[in-house]
Amino acid sequence: MSAVVLGAALLAVGQGNAQQPATPPPYPLDVVPDKMPFNTPYGPPISLQRAQAAINAAIEAAT
Repeated sequence: MSAVVLGAALLAVGQGNAQQPATPPPYPLDVVPDKMPFNTPYGPPISLQRAQAAINAAIEAAT
């Protein structure tokens, strides 16, 4: 008798986990705002010499 109750409980739990939401929530990166902000700073500006040094280091590491 306990095996039957256990089996019924396992089936009920399995059925509850199998249900999916009607529509999945949107992925945050898929949402496009109405107006794009173009004044968002991505970091402090760097000089031409520092940029060239970074490019040369990347080229050196790639070879």
